[in-house]
Amino acid sequence: MADKPKTMLSVAEGYAERGFQVYPLIPMGKIPHGGSSGHLDASSDPEEVRALFIKYGINSNIGISLLNTEYVVIDIDLHTEGKSGFDSLKELEDAYEPLPDTFTTETPRNGEHRYYRIPGLSLDRDLIDFRPGVDILGSKVNAAPSVTEKGAYRVKCGELANIAELPRWMIELMVQHERQKQSGFRIDNKGVTNGKKYTATFMEELLSGQDDGNRNVWLTKQFGRMIALGMDYTAAYDWIKLVNQNFVRPPISAKRLNTIVASIAKREQQKYERFQERSE
Repeated sequence: MADKPKTMLSVAEGYAERGFQVYPLIPMGKIPHGGSSGHLDASSDPEEVRALFIKYGINSNIGISLLNTEYVVIDIDLHTEGKSGFDSLKELEDAYEPLPDTFTTETPRNGEHRYYRIPGLSLDRDLIDFRPGVDILGSKVNAAPSVTEKGAYRVKCGELANIAELPRWMIELMVQHERQKQSGFRIDNKGVTNGKKYTATFMEELLSGQDDGNRNVWLTKQFGRMIALGMDYTAAYDWIKLVNQNFVRPPISAKRLNTIVASIAKREQQKYERFQERSE
């Protein structure tokens, strides 16, 4: 006898049984039902999830809230011209190591959602444009077997019961991504700004230097950029000293430069240590 086909309701209950925070979305869509509170209604209690889906429709699409959970989803896209998330991820894996196999769904436009855990840490936000064609979702995600006008979300591989931990090297890159945002600059995801690669633009700005008037602010910005890019503190300090001596007119005092460097280094290290403590 053939197995009875699973309904959206039964699948939603299954997600909840595995500890996911589940809520209903409109059929064939990605938005919550009118009158609902969307992801604020999400629950990992199968009975509560059942009540929600009965209230709004047992054929509702399935949304999962990632807030206040250990789960993140790597969202790999192909639908934006010039941005292959699969290529971006392969470059990272070639540079570090392959990501572990995990529960993965295919998205309607030939992308993937790869589910991972960061034990003891809740991301609680999305890292958009983490890499070209790659976002890291920490707020919410549309779950299989939801269906939209573009197609269906389908389980590709893996089991809900065996979601892999996100490797430490990926967490380190997430920290760097956040540093770049907080320092007030970002590398263009296309690698080009006005026809030039970011590195060329950055070096030209350093070589153009700064005249009297905004020297402290300018040097603070440049040193912050170096740290945000992941440069070693000692190397960044050596660079900023050379820049100050040769391209700042007139150079600021060594004492003042040391104060700037020490302040930024301390701030960035504290942020990094707090993130590390939460992820361990």
